[in-house]
Amino acid sequence: TPEIVIEAPNADTSLGMGVYNKHCAACHGLNGKGNGFAADFVNDKERMSKSDEELLNSIRNGFTGKIGYMPGWKNRLTEEEIVGVLKYIRETFSNPNK
Repeated sequence: TPEIVIEAPNADTSLGMGVYNKHCAACHGLNGKGNGFAADFVNDKERMSKSDEELLNSIRNGFTGKIGYMPGWKNRLTEEEIVGVLKYIRETFSNPNK
């Protein structure tokens, strides 16, 4: 699992969970497995092996992938929220100890 490099050290998991549930879960699912058109954070080990910077840029700027399109969030979320949601995703869905 890639090391989490937090650019906003005060971003916490509860902030990220709130952002995820409000903005991300509709497509990525409350369980993180996606809806068929959005990334599966649980089973897509290749995606989750990307660096934090790559994933943060996908959240900020959006992403067009093989199965769908994700809008960019840099104008709707603060940097702390963006970093917090990635931290939440990593700790909740790609942590093999959970």
